[in-house]
Amino acid sequence: MVDGRPCVASSVVLPKTYRYLAERSGSSYRELFVCGTSLRAQSLVSDMENEGWTAAETATMYHIPVDAVVEAVQYVHDNEEYLASQRCRSRDQAIAKGYLRSTP
Repeated sequence: MVDGRPCVASSVVLPKTYRYLAERSGSSYRELFVCGTSLRAQSLVSDMENEGWTAAETATMYHIPVDAVVEAVQYVHDNEEYLASQRCRSRDQAIAKGYLRSTP
């Protein structure tokens, strides 16, 4: 609790700085992207895990440094709750706009 109020579970854990990740101005996504790309860290890690790639293989596939992949993995795992809430928000917005159907 902070000042008598419960802490919000969906806040992002940000260290002082990231070397390879940053917010992307103009993006509706409130998560971090791999610098110099339009690639969200969460998408990178999802692809890596779904394909069974190592960090080195992922770096090769996306033409980015291995350290960028490692940093993205750490960010995603440190912020799982926040990123899940962002996925829900995006889905709710898509339903509201008629892009997706609501599931019963």
